[in-house]
Amino acid sequence: MTFEAHDTGGCTALDWAVAQGPLRARREDAPVSDFTLHHVSLYVRHVDASAGFYMKALGLEEIPNRVGRSDIRWFMLDGLRTLHLIGTDPEHERARPMSTHFAVSTTRFDAALRRLDEAGVTWMNLARRPGEVHVRGDGKRQIYFQDVDGHWIEINDASEEP
Repeated sequence: MTFEAHDTGGCTALDWAVAQGPLRARREDAPVSDFTLHHVSLYVRHVDASAGFYMKALGLEEIPNRVGRSDIRWFMLDGLRTLHLIGTDPEHERARPMSTHFAVSTTRFDAALRRLDEAGVTWMNLARRPGEVHVRGDGKRQIYFQDVDGHWIEINDASEEP
């Protein structure tokens, strides 16, 4: 595994890395892309209820939205990537299959599960068994849960490789 080289602007590498958030590691044989994930946007029915859910269940910090619309709320994920909640979903009911989800990873997997439990969020494994963790073939743990609009979210502890 190698780490991408960056201009640290004269500060120590550690100070620069802390300021950047999670280290961006990649395998030697990984393809290089000109793109990085910037944000995920979700249509929601009630933006304030959804915002409350993400703050309570995941501890996300709200940041100012740069579009100036009161029906859109933005949240910081990792210092670079954001979650955008758009509160004008024109469809009252929408299909939400588990296979359509977004995933976040954490090195504090057990603490994340405790936070979900404290927030009263039901989480489950791939077989949809509540309170059970799925362990992938590579040993990484993952769980799934839904937000107040039925969007599926995965939390895993795959912090080194996809």
